Formats: sequence, structure tokens, C-alpha cells
Amino acid sequence: MKKRVKLTGVSLILFIFSLTLNAQDYVQIGYGTSYGSYPAYYSTWSNYWENCHTQALYFASELGGPKIITDLAWEFERLAEPMNYLLNVSIKIKETNLSELPDDYVDMNDATEVFSTANFVPATSLGWRIVDIEDFPWDGTSNIIIDIVWGDNGYYEYPYYRTFKDDGSVNRLSFGYADGETPPNHDRTMTDYDNLRVYYLPFSPPGNVEGYVYDMSDIPLSGAVVYAVDFPMFNDVTEQDGFYEINDIYSGTQLFACERSGYYPDSADVEIPEGGIVQKDWYLGQPEMYINPLSLDVIVNPNEYYETNIGILNNGTGPLAWMAEIEYINPTMSLPIIRSQSSGPDKYPDADPNTPARNLEGGSRDIWDIQIIFDAEAGAGSNLLSGAECDGEYFYTTNWSGNQIYKYELDGTFIESFTISGVSALRDLAYDGEYFYGSNAGTSIWEMDFESQTLVSTISSPTAVRAIAYDWDQDGFWVNNWSTTLTLVSRTGATLNTIANPPSIYGMAYDNYSDGGPYLWLFSGTTSGGGCQIEQMNIASGTLTGESHSVSGDISGAIAGGLWIEPIAEFGTISIGGCAQATPDQVFSYELMEGGGGPTGGWLSLDFYEGTVPPNGGNQPVGVNFDATGFESGTTVYAEITFFSYPDVGTIVVPVSMTVQGAPLGTVSDLEVELTNMVTGEVEMSWTGIGTQRSFLHYQIRRNNINTATTTNTYYTDYL
Repeated sequence: MKKRVKLTGVSLILFIFSLTLNAQDYVQIGYGTSYGSYPAYYSTWSNYWENCHTQALYFASELGGPKIITDLAWEFERLAEPMNYLLNVSIKIKETNLSELPDDYVDMNDATEVFSTANFVPATSLGWRIVDIEDFPWDGTSNIIIDIVWGDNGYYEYPYYRTFKDDGSVNRLSFGYADGETPPNHDRTMTDYDNLRVYYLPFSPPGNVEGYVYDMSDIPLSGAVVYAVDFPMFNDVTEQDGFYEINDIYSGTQLFACERSGYYPDSADVEIPEGGIVQKDWYLGQPEMYINPLSLDVIVNPNEYYETNIGILNNGTGPLAWMAEIEYINPTMSLPIIRSQSSGPDKYPDADPNTPARNLEGGSRDIWDIQIIFDAEAGAGSNLLSGAECDGEYFYTTNWSGNQIYKYELDGTFIESFTISGVSALRDLAYDGEYFYGSNAGTSIWEMDFESQTLVSTISSPTAVRAIAYDWDQDGFWVNNWSTTLTLVSRTGATLNTIANPPSIYGMAYDNYSDGGPYLWLFSGTTSGGGCQIEQMNIASGTLTGESHSVSGDISGAIAGGLWIEPIAEFGTISIGGCAQATPDQVFSYELMEGGGGPTGGWLSLDFYEGTVPPNGGNQPVGVNFDATGFESGTTVYAEITFFSYPDVGTIVVPVSMTVQGAPLGTVSDLEVELTNMVTGEVEMSWTGIGTQRSFLHYQIRRNNINTATTTNTYYTDYL
């Protein structure tokens, strides 16, 4: 018996293929220049009400011949602000013989859902907004009903979304809207209908493809999946004889893929004949991964930079894709824990006066090794510290009642206090790898350059901002004020997502490092004398996971302040830390997980972290680099390099150690860099060398922290 499988979220390394809208045609139905008559403008995407259900009728004569509908687009006359998102959105298409809509909803039980999402922003600019839907084959003869349902938003907005509408001769728009009905009951049927663009691919009589899947020795493979990349619903799984067949697929050139567990996948264009059958056989290779050596133990002098190689060998019959990851077994240095305990809470904390104490004792897992706790007031000279951030090199705190920003070394040494014109009373901070962000609990998010100590720009937020965290995946900012709804704000000020009913918090941090994420870590406990803790929230579900740690258990009398997560190469970890409002105010850092080295720095690094090795004896050397800068003699540190394979033919872990002993090597000094040619960008560099020392090999030139060249001279020429 033949088997069909449902492919969801197919993500092969090799096969990433998408059809661009530029390559597709569209038909436009409706050319209205107004937003319609009352109450039609409350339909479709209008968020004046908390819930809406709309059905629109479009005729076969308007759509043209048969086609594969790939996208739908609506033309927006006005945008909603500041709240611009809709919840629980569903779009369905139903083929129908109706020539006008009745005075009630049409039953959509047999309709096809082509789009659904929990949170959706209909438009961020005026004009056409294209929505990518599941491809819908249309027969070319039936009329269609487009059914849109969304709600329960929990808000209503003015100004609200409005779309351009045309006016028909029969009833073509049926809808309902309400605040208290989810979904809303039917309210009106009208002749207005939305201007609509229907994007499509040509539809032609279908054909069939069949064939066999073999390994490189011509042995049939069972359990292999063959599917159309653009239309994965067309697929088949091979039986014992390796045979597959896919029937009634759209004719024309189609990209197909073939994959099987443990074998390197393949893809190819296949020409599907109209009403015919084409045979396509596949041959899959199976890679093998060997690593040499299986362990690395080196002895270096302090300040020495040592280079060696690991070889990746593939004796299999298919290409081997690999990826490496470094995990540090211990931090590279032990920082002092400076405890300045108190008998009570901070005399002048920035506390939430409206929230009862929230204190979760202890923690739920052993990840909270203390890296440092230090008195942040001593250098700052202020007991009004609350916000905090770390860029991997320095700690920062803010004065919630002034305009000062304070900078510290990673060992807690105070460096400086500075201000930024136009910025004051900063609370929590966020960092995107280049700039810092924060607010004074108002609706302006300040983008700040801490290096030049200048204000870069201002983002208008739809909600007050006390706690803030940068979302690396969405390029936006999670913000809130005490216990208000957590809101993801784009760089243009649009609302991208929301999470209701958080605890009262002062700071938060975004975590896309931990398994099962991404997460938000919330620094809760904002009531004087009530204790404080860091709690983990799953963004997808919007709920607390139960993972937590009591900061007030480590810092007596503390309540919550700012919070951050950052890889710190000097610690060899991904760290989580912040500012605890106590007496005195204290900065703390915990280990969240081992890491923080590799591509982001640390004593161990690879020249590259992924690659592909050809079959039949292919070999790829990978440079392994040990950096003993700053290490004292007698120190030994440990790590593991894990090599992952694709397809999955095994994982290999290489234990690594670096022992530092002997006299320190000299260091380069008096580096001079001069731009000698403005036209060619020629740059001359020179420095004072270290002389002749044991094990000296060469000087290494780094550009943007990337190794670019080596030389034994004390000069080098480069180009911009």
C-alpha cells in the first residue's frame, strides 16, 4: 500500500526555494477610491471593534481562468495607531455557486483555511498589503468567498484600519463586529466590497511523476521521501523496492527534493507533462564523519597565541555538512564576590507602590553560579541606581532620578560617570550589539551610543517603557511598565506582539540561547521589603515556565532593577545579571550557561564553524586557536568542541585543554597605523616587536576581530 506523509516546516540545508512576487501575475478586483459607506468600513481589518468576521464575494468572471492563488492583497486607506495588531486571525476560501451573499453568514465548514496566525499586523504603511497564503488551486468556474475572522483583541482603536472599497450591484459583503462577542454575530450584508489583488501562478492540466530511489551502489532505498518543494502536499514515501509515484501535480517545471534519514538529500527540476507521466530516479549518498585528533591538549606560555588543526574526513558516498560548537567546561577566570549586605531595603528604591510582594524562594535548577556581586554605589556616589546592562566588556548602571550613566570593569572597578544630552532618568537598558536603549518610564525609547556618548535616535512606543529587552530575532523591543502588558515594539513604533498579565517587573532580558526558547527573563519583586527574583517566561505561550532564582536570597533586602543577558568571553559563559536595588545598590552576574567563547571570543576559537566535506575520502582541516593572553602560569582550562553532522551520521565530542606555564611572552607595543593613500585606501602599520622568544611563529593581523594575515616583520600593509 502506498503511503502519503504530511510535510510541515520542511527545512533542508540545501533546499531553500521561494517564488518571488515579481515572478507572479495578479488580477485586481475593485478600483474604489473611498473606504466605503457606513458601516462597511468596520469590516475586514478594521480594529475599531475587538472582534470582526467578514465574508466577501468575488466572481469567476473577475478572476479570469483557472489558476493557483498564492497571495491576497488589500489596499489600505488608513492605518491604526498606536495599537495595530489583531489576534487569532484566520482566512478561508470557499468556491461557491452563489451570485450574491445572503443576509447571514455562509457556512464555511467545507472551506479551505489558507492563512492563520495568533498575532497579525495587517499593515504598517498605506497602499497594498500582500498576505502570503497557502496555495489554493481554483477551478476557474466557481465564484469564491473570502472569509476573514479575528479577535479577541482586548482593545479597540481609533484611528482604526480602513481599506479602499468599491460598490457592486448585488450584496457582496457580509460582516459582523462586536466587543463582547467572539466571534461576532452577523450584523449587515452590503454591496460594498474590498479592492483586492489576487496573485497567482498559471494553472495547467496536471501530470504524474514516478521513479525509484537508490543508494550509490544501486540498492533500492525504502523510507525515502520525494516531494515538490513549492507544493509539499505532493509527496510520496518509497516502499521496499524504492518505488514512488506522485499523481495529479501541477504540470510544468517543478523543483523536487528527495531525502532519507542518514543520506545527503538531492534536488532537481522535473518537467511535469500535461496529462502525462515522467520518470525521475534518485541516487542518494551516505556520508561518514571522522575527526582527527579526538582530543587536544596544549601547553603554552602566558600571552602566547598557539595555532593547530583538526581534520574532518568523509569516507562515505555522499557529501558531509558539519557544524561545530564550543562549550567551556569552566570559566576562564574567578572573579571576587564582593558582598555588601544590609539589614534592610534601599532607603530610596524605585519601587512599585501598587503591587504586593512577590517572592519565590530559591531556584529551580543549578545554573545560578555567582560570578560577581559588587557595590555599585561606591564608585558612582549615588544610591539611586536601578537600570543595568552589559555589552560583554563593561557593566553599566543608570540613575533613575538623574541623568548619570555609570561604567564599570568586569571586576567591578568603577571607570566613569557620563551623561547624554536629551536623556535622563533612565530605568532598564537594552543592547543590540551596537547601541543601547532605554526610557524614563515614558513612551520614548532612546537609542544611545555609549562610546560617543550621544543620542542616536528616538523611537515612539505605544506604551510606557520601564523594563526593556532587545529581541534579536524580531529586531524589536519588549517593553512594559511595572505590570502592564508586555509589548514587542518595532523600530518604527509598531506593535508586533503582546503578552498579557505579567508580574510587576523592573527589568527583563531576551534569551534565544536556552533550549526550547526564545524566552524572556523577568526581574520581578518590585515592592520594598518584598524580595526579588528572576523568572523565565516562554514567549510562544506567554506563560511563566517555573524556572526562577531568588536574587534577594543572594543580596539581602534587594528589590528588582534592570536585567540583561550577554555572552562574556572573559567569563567563558552566557551570563545573566542586573542591578539589585538594595543598601547599597549592587550589580550582580550569574552563569546562565556555559559558552560565551567561540565566535564571540574566548581563549579557544576555530577558523570557521561549519562547512561541507566532499565524499570518497574528502578532508577539511579546521584551524584551532588557543589564546593565553592574560592567563597566569599554572592555569589549566578546559572545553569541548562538538561536531554535528548533516545528514545525521553521528556527533563527535573533542575534549580540549590548555595549560599555561612558564614565563610570559612579550607583547606588541607602540602600534602605529597611517592611511598613506586616500585613493587606494592603503594603510601602513608598524609596531615594536617582542624580539626572539621561544616558540615565536609570527605576528597575527586581525581586522574587526577576524584573523586576516600573518607576518614575521614588524610592519604590514593593508587596504581599506
